[in-house]
Amino acid sequence: MGLYWVFLWLLTPVAMVLHFVFCGLGLIWYTPVKLMASGSSKYRILQPRYPAFPPFWTGQYWVRMRLRSKQTCEFAFGLAQLLAP
Repeated sequence: MGLYWVFLWLLTPVAMVLHFVFCGLGLIWYTPVKLMASGSSKYRILQPRYPAFPPFWTGQYWVRMRLRSKQTCEFAFGLAQLLAP
């Protein structure tokens, strides 16, 4: 048990150094990515695409939702039967 705590204590400075290194790299990477994704830039290749509003008014949406719900319930019931004593 004592070796575990000694190992964690020795690992703490290593983890802190790795944290600072990767945070620095992340900040260096973040600046050009943020600039390329901004609306005023002509290079909008990294502009995020937000999900569209679900088409509640189509029948296909409700059919797919019913099938997904059915598959999820069948999987859960099958798993419950396997794990039941």
